[in-house]
Amino acid sequence: MAKVPVKCPNCGKDFEVNENATRGKCPYCKISLVFENVVETPPVRSHVADAGKRETKAAQKKGVVEEKVDISHIEYAVDALSVEDINPRNISDIAAIESIEMENDYLPIEKRVDRILKSRG
Repeated sequence: MAKVPVKCPNCGKDFEVNENATRGKCPYCKISLVFENVVETPPVRSHVADAGKRETKAAQKKGVVEEKVDISHIEYAVDALSVEDINPRNISDIAAIESIEMENDYLPIEKRVDRILKSRG
């Protein structure tokens, strides 16, 4: 099988995949990838400089691997959180919040920093 050079969209490292591959992982950053239109295309050289640059970029773009992620459900959940009222409504909620104790697992340096900050007012 022929190998085709591709570039990871996440870490930017170059690596090779089989030309028939449709899915895989970057060997460097381990991100899951979907390969589309992975065809080995030699760089196109043109006598006209501008046309050559456009053709080369188009040829390189065919080898680019992109991962498409639908995050609309995450955005919807975040938007819903920002709309909700953050004040407790039930007396049981208030009692639960007041029963939460502060952690006393401070390192000695954290205690000294807290004392300095309190002394500065």
